[in-house]
Amino acid sequence: DLPGYGESDPIAPIEISGYADAVIEVSGALGLQRPVLVGHSMGGVTVLTVAARQPNLPGAVIMVDPAPIAPSEQVRELLAGFTAQLDADDDASVRRGFIESFLFAPTDDAARRELITEQMCSVDYRTACQAFAAMECWEAPSAAALAGTTVLCLLAGAIGINTPEHIHSVLPTAEIGVTIGAGHFNQLEVPGQVNAMIERFVNLGMMRH
Repeated sequence: DLPGYGESDPIAPIEISGYADAVIEVSGALGLQRPVLVGHSMGGVTVLTVAARQPNLPGAVIMVDPAPIAPSEQVRELLAGFTAQLDADDDASVRRGFIESFLFAPTDDAARRELITEQMCSVDYRTACQAFAAMECWEAPSAAALAGTTVLCLLAGAIGINTPEHIHSVLPTAEIGVTIGAGHFNQLEVPGQVNAMIERFVNLGMMRH
């Protein structure tokens, strides 16, 4: 769990770089050598930031339907507006509306949708607000900073702000996969598709090295 989620203590102020530093710290404490870093949503931009800050740490970076990569001004405005609403979302109504409107595909399992929604709404609203503010302010690392990093990006085909063309405009060498029949939580909805692509990507990387 990132700081502020699950049973992990929060950090302040919350920034994507702060999340990245927490991942770097834990990796060092565990003595990990060239770990494969997998991050979903905000975790996706977090592991990409880890690679930019410590290029020799990850063996590979895998982003599963990441948060907006180099968002347009329009997307930034949407994030800013939503963050402002979250500042008083103590009853979780704003989050619930956002989650139900943007994060699921019509084909997603109804019971899983409700469980995910309840879990996301259970996070303290101040932590959620700070996290969205961090995504709003995050700047994607340059392609040069990530030149030595092997990156896989798995997008949800049904929805999403990121497109393959957009990802390649920022990360020209990234491998891109698109899942079928699932929304933002494709790793839970279609784990067979996601796991197969991750395993193939990692195995090919091991063969190349």
